[in-house]
Amino acid sequence: MARQLNLDRDKLDQCYEIAGHVIALAWKYIQRHSSKAIERATLLYLGVEGEYRGESLASRLVASLTKDQLRLGAAYWWGEALAAGGQDPKDLINRLIRGKVKWDDLPKTNPRQIRQLTEKKSGAGTAAPAPNFSFGLRLKEAKPKRLRHAAQDWLKKQEGMALLELASSKKFQDFWSEEEYREAWEPASARQTVLVLGGLNSPEQAVWAGAKNFYFLQPDGLNEILRKEMDTHRGLVDLSFVLTVCAQGGAKVLSPRLTGKPASWLAHLLLFEQLARRAGMEFENVVPVIGPHPEAKDFSEQIVWLQLLREMFPQSRLWLEFSAPPHSLDLWAAAFAEIDGLIFAQEKEVQKARAEWQKMAGLAQEFQLNTYGQIARQAQHLLDQTWKLLIKVQQMQLWKFLEGGTAGQEGVFQKSYHYWNPLWMC
Repeated sequence: MARQLNLDRDKLDQCYEIAGHVIALAWKYIQRHSSKAIERATLLYLGVEGEYRGESLASRLVASLTKDQLRLGAAYWWGEALAAGGQDPKDLINRLIRGKVKWDDLPKTNPRQIRQLTEKKSGAGTAAPAPNFSFGLRLKEAKPKRLRHAAQDWLKKQEGMALLELASSKKFQDFWSEEEYREAWEPASARQTVLVLGGLNSPEQAVWAGAKNFYFLQPDGLNEILRKEMDTHRGLVDLSFVLTVCAQGGAKVLSPRLTGKPASWLAHLLLFEQLARRAGMEFENVVPVIGPHPEAKDFSEQIVWLQLLREMFPQSRLWLEFSAPPHSLDLWAAAFAEIDGLIFAQEKEVQKARAEWQKMAGLAQEFQLNTYGQIARQAQHLLDQTWKLLIKVQQMQLWKFLEGGTAGQEGVFQKSYHYWNPLWMC
């Protein structure tokens, strides 16, 4: 990729540094806290599966722990139960959730033995394949069966990727019910599917997806905070856990498809990328998902927007998502900026774009921007606005800047010094 905008490299580096500093300060809080969803997800990872009276056994076990007990981590107590039980795990679970066995009645076990019983499984996850240029279709349904059928119809045609978003009515209820996600997602092809994770059980969704070897995930936590659907602290703690699970499993993560003004969009993308890096992800495994310039008045402004993104995220694959039918010039701008993937809301738009895209092969090599012209100046102006916004975020701190909603705020708790989690020891 050739640099064509003559951007102020010092200012661009400062944007990266400021975003990294903002996340570093937030990470101090994140690494000291966990949530009920994270503890449920950890139990799922440790093999606590199944349901009891319509609620997952992992949810039941976490609910049976007091607040002080939970500060040690659900994995700690599960390890202690395994060490003391000497019986079939399923029988032990039933006895615990029915109150026939009390957590405090279990004999104390050496922490080293607890860690050995619940340690992380050996071996790294299989790295996600790097797709060539791909067309994608976002499928969003409230009913699991409808989402599954829509995905199967699309994937049979082998037209590209399917982004599956289950808009469940239980999304913001703080418990895990595997059945509807299994019904919606399990039949899908892991290599052709992006699972959109969201709500108060996104940690459980991430662990489930990893166990089923899904390679591409799109956690929507940042969007939910910005839409004031999720408490900021809960959202960032859960999102950090999800990104950590993805990093350990070798998955590729798509950023949420953000909205708002261009400078705000860029600032949020940089913050998301830095959070993913803190969680252990490599730059090449983070895929920024962007939309067309929301305020573009002409073709040149679309070029400014997409080429700036291309040069700001040079190591990443960029996907461009259209929520409405795209104009042909939008596709030309995407081809010029060497965008790696296009996502659409309707199947007919994919077919039309595929036919047009073939005509644009090699477009980026045919034209060159004037590095001191109007497009370059507009790109520098947008970079300046992003830089100023990031400075504001640094002064305000991330928590005040994001100002999320209230959902899930009671589910966050501070870890004990002796907290144990085989998946997430920040």
